[in-house]
Amino acid sequence: MSGIFVGLNSHIMEGFDSVLTSVAADTGGWMAHLFSVAVLSLYITWRAYQTMAGKLVRPFEEIVWDVSRMLIIMIFVTNAGGYLDLVSDAITGLRDGFSGDASIWARLDTVWEKAQALGEKLYSYDDSTYVALKGTLAQFLVWAGVMLLVGITAIINLIAELVMLLMLATAPIFIYCLMWSWFRDMFSNWLRIILGCILTSLFSGIALTVVMDYLDYILAGATKASDANYLTLAVQVFLGTAGAAAVMVLTYKLAEALAGASAQGAAQALAASGIGSARQSASSAAGAVGDKASQNLNSTGSATASSASTASHATGDARSRSRAAVQRMQERYQR
Repeated sequence: MSGIFVGLNSHIMEGFDSVLTSVAADTGGWMAHLFSVAVLSLYITWRAYQTMAGKLVRPFEEIVWDVSRMLIIMIFVTNAGGYLDLVSDAITGLRDGFSGDASIWARLDTVWEKAQALGEKLYSYDDSTYVALKGTLAQFLVWAGVMLLVGITAIINLIAELVMLLMLATAPIFIYCLMWSWFRDMFSNWLRIILGCILTSLFSGIALTVVMDYLDYILAGATKASDANYLTLAVQVFLGTAGAAAVMVLTYKLAEALAGASAQGAAQALAASGIGSARQSASSAAGAVGDKASQNLNSTGSATASSASTASHATGDARSRSRAAVQRMQERYQR
């Protein structure tokens, strides 16, 4: 018979899985219809107009490459050949592999059983005649700390598994975003969420393993406890489990930060490549502008020089004509 948390997880996940079973197939189907009816024809038409306008340097190679890339993406979107199922199984297997031999929910059941045994053991040391006040307090401290730890861990991991299930069910939408550059941030965010869920399972499993070892240590010490220190053991259990609950919250934040850092690094690398290409384009444009300006200056200088020479020749002709006219007038008066 499965434990409390294993049964809880199985019932909840089976319910969501039954609802989301056909979501990926339906989404891939209508996206394939949209791609074949509208997207591909519009893209080829747009590229044809660019080719006629002379905007493409090598139109055939560029169009063949873009269409091939789109078709490869559509293979995963439509789950052709079961490739999308392979990706989903690989992601789920990676998460289960990080969890270790036992799942998070089996470890929560183990912690619950150890807390129950430890609480009863400490309660039995109170030999009061009427009201077992110290035993009740010791048992309450054990249960309070363990319930805090178990509740926080169960909520965090349940949310992580549900989010991963939703992300895998809607995977065709986000994989389709790779086809267009202005939608690639959506794919990066989708991948970041999945990595966060995987790291959450990893860190939660590590923290629960440490807590189980600590409870084994306390349970072994409880067999030698006396009337004077069994309440101290209960306080130690409460502090240890409360600290583990705080560590569990920190591991969740750490998983989100690490996943976000990886997505941010990919975005920065993409931006750096874009800046580099823009810089190269700008330098090429600046060089072309400089060459054009130098050509304009040279042509302007040549035109100015020719105009100056023409003006000087015209001035010389005018002077010679005026001198000839003066000489003719002098000769006329002398006669």
